[in-house]
Amino acid sequence: MRPEYRIEFPREFADVEWEVEAKGFLPIKVHTPAAEYRVDVYDRTRLRQDLDLRLAGEPSVPFANLIVVERVTRDHIESAVEHLADRDFIDLARG
Repeated sequence: MRPEYRIEFPREFADVEWEVEAKGFLPIKVHTPAAEYRVDVYDRTRLRQDLDLRLAGEPSVPFANLIVVERVTRDHIESAVEHLADRDFIDLARG
């Protein structure tokens, strides 16, 4: 059985969803009865850009609670979180 959860989008998300999709990045929170997860959602292009930039000055780049989606839209995010819920959020770290 899939656990209950709620996705918390930034307050202004509905007004700037097109801009968020263009930027390719959005921090969200996922609330379950057992935990709250802070999650960074990226599209492939933005993730590659951020990795290239960070790896230019660092030997490694650790990531926790990273979701990569085709496009950073409400539908893609909801689908990705639903997939995580099907796995009981085992891929996420609390906090």
